[in-house]
Amino acid sequence: MTDFVQEQLNKLNSTLLDLFQNQNLNSLPLSSLTTDPIQALQKDQNVELFTRLASRDIDLTNTPDIELLQKYLKLYLNQATNNDSLDWLFITKCMVAIYGFLLRNILNSTLPLSEAIQYWNGIYGSRRYEAYYALQTLPIRIGYLGINTVKKMRTTHLGLKNLIDSPENLFLNMFPMHARDWIKKEKAFRFFSVKKASIFKQLIHEEIRQKIHALDLFRTRQASRLGLLIKLTPFMTTTDNNDIATQSSQCLSMMKHILIPLTSIKTINDFQVNETLDYIETISILQPNDIAKELLDIIDDWNNKCHVNITSIKDIHGPPSVLTRYWIPAVVGYFAGNTAIQIITEKQDDIIEWFSELGITAKDFCFHWIWEPVLQVWDTIRLKDEKLSILGKEGLRSDIESLERMLSEFARDRYHMPDSEINNIVQSVRGGDMSFVLKAYEEEIKHPFRNAIHGDLVQTLLIQVQKTKVDVDLAMTALDKLLKSNELNFAFLAVAPSMLITWGALSWLKRIWQRRSGRNIGLIGLPIRQTMRRIERLFNLSSDSNTLDCESQGILLCEVHLLRSYSLHLSMRNSIRELFIEDLRDLENPRLTVKQKLETIERMTRSWSFLRPCHI
Repeated sequence: MTDFVQEQLNKLNSTLLDLFQNQNLNSLPLSSLTTDPIQALQKDQNVELFTRLASRDIDLTNTPDIELLQKYLKLYLNQATNNDSLDWLFITKCMVAIYGFLLRNILNSTLPLSEAIQYWNGIYGSRRYEAYYALQTLPIRIGYLGINTVKKMRTTHLGLKNLIDSPENLFLNMFPMHARDWIKKEKAFRFFSVKKASIFKQLIHEEIRQKIHALDLFRTRQASRLGLLIKLTPFMTTTDNNDIATQSSQCLSMMKHILIPLTSIKTINDFQVNETLDYIETISILQPNDIAKELLDIIDDWNNKCHVNITSIKDIHGPPSVLTRYWIPAVVGYFAGNTAIQIITEKQDDIIEWFSELGITAKDFCFHWIWEPVLQVWDTIRLKDEKLSILGKEGLRSDIESLERMLSEFARDRYHMPDSEINNIVQSVRGGDMSFVLKAYEEEIKHPFRNAIHGDLVQTLLIQVQKTKVDVDLAMTALDKLLKSNELNFAFLAVAPSMLITWGALSWLKRIWQRRSGRNIGLIGLPIRQTMRRIERLFNLSSDSNTLDCESQGILLCEVHLLRSYSLHLSMRNSIRELFIEDLRDLENPRLTVKQKLETIERMTRSWSFLRPCHI
């Protein structure tokens, strides 16, 4: 997918094709256009052919090759052509290529500045992080202090004790770029009355604040440069060769002016957009050869001055070096690793046994607490598991039949009842009525000793025992039905704890994998929301007008470029990344009004969940 810079180059390329399509540029045979431009000039010394081939060879639909442009411009300056239209075609294509080169590089230079500002904002205001930063940079500060103290001893002939005991010398050497300005703001008596530790913390805090301020200011000026490049896009309103010469000269002057190195905050503040616009409008019109020379100077200025200047500002105000940031974890890791190696060496057998036990435990857990319970659930669903049956149906039936036979024999032997009455008594006992037996028992219990030997006391007792057994069997049968009806619930209850533990472990591993692979939107959700807030604030401050000024337009490009870098972490599933970048293209489109861009932000907030505050 093309970015903003490539879209600009494509538009300019289409404009140049429209401008020169009616010019008489087809006098040479097409067969010769297959020749390499440099070989054509070396072989035939045909300058017109070289210019035509070089113009065709400068591909604006892709990132231009600046080294190839330099070669072509140098060869062009050594020759002369009589075809004015062909000269302007070559010059304008070279100018558009260099314009895109500057636009892309200045835009890309703001990305590390934004990342550096975000890095310092994460530290600024936190006592813990500021203290850690002070510890990270302490060796460098001590080194500066030692070197500067030795130099001052040689120049001033003061003793070491006097220099070390001097708070001003101590802090000016440890904070060479920031302490002097801070000390000037404070009263001298207050400075020397405060404890050194408190001053050190305040200077760390002030140093971080000044770094953020310097980076933000330089990023704003880079944004102003971008705004100028967008506002003065060349050849968008050109209709003839006179307009081509005028806009080429203006574009050249603009590109030269924005490459003035900004070496300090003072010069950064002196960079004024309006003055640049007034200056560009008063420049004189140049010829193609003069413009070619200036284009070569612009490429040299970028490589030798501006690029070096941007790099130096990032080195001065950017995050500490990798060595500075990670020497503490490296030292801690070294000693911890050394200790761990000694422990592993001494307890190698125990560690092997631990890992073996861990493997066996994991295996048993998976088999006994996951696999077997799952199989039990499956068997329960298929009604294959009968382990919860407490009492069989045959056992209950035999107990009831035994009770009925005992009642029948008792009624027949003692009361000589007919079968019809015996059946009625049996039916009543089945319903729970034991009055027939209880009456006989009450009579027998009046003479227990005699009736225990000669009477029916024992038989009535045994009948009641059998009835109690039948009642217990019936209760167990009811309990058995209850257990059977909840058997599936018990099976799931047995497997739930192990499944819960397994799910938690797998979810934790999944989150770690997503964080490592960059697919976890939660890691970049907050930076995206913060950037979107700055963009919306930029539009709100410019809501009185339908367009943005140069500085605001440049800042918008910087913020959108930062969002493009964040979009690389978005998922490509369901075209999420592609659609998000499509919204970003609407935000950076200079043809849309401020109101339309605010509506675009509202649409993005509705469409993308990671832009909503509830995900903070």
